[in-house]
Amino acid sequence: MVEELFKLYNTKLLRIAHYIVNDEDIAKDITQDLFIKLINNKITISPEKVENYLVVSIKNLSLNYLKEKQLENSKALTFHLEFNQQQPNLNEEIDNRLKEKLEKYMTELPPKCRLIFSMSRFEGLSNNEISTYLDISKRTVETQISNALKILREKSHSSTQ
Repeated sequence: MVEELFKLYNTKLLRIAHYIVNDEDIAKDITQDLFIKLINNKITISPEKVENYLVVSIKNLSLNYLKEKQLENSKALTFHLEFNQQQPNLNEEIDNRLKEKLEKYMTELPPKCRLIFSMSRFEGLSNNEISTYLDISKRTVETQISNALKILREKSHSSTQ
């Protein structure tokens, strides 16, 4: 009985499912699921109502698939939005911790070294501008910046160990 229904209605049901879900493979799966349900549930339908039953069933199964897919997409979108809302807080927290550590380490630098490093990294002055402003050689500026970076690296490595 189900084999005969399959031969008679499979193509029509596939077209309906494909029209609704817009995916040929999923339409095949949905149609196959319908016939499996017919076999497993041993549904008895009067011959004059078979086609109507199959068409309504394939529409319902296809629409249920779309609802499930929409729910999955909605859950994924919700997760994505929640994650992204939490992400700035996490980034901000990390930035704040790094700033705190940097400020702490900066206070431990020798005063001249701290001044030159701050002018270079935080005020964006070039080595030439710093040397002119402080009336020191460009080489002294480079050495002080290099020393500051070395000390900061050492301090950051020793705090992570």
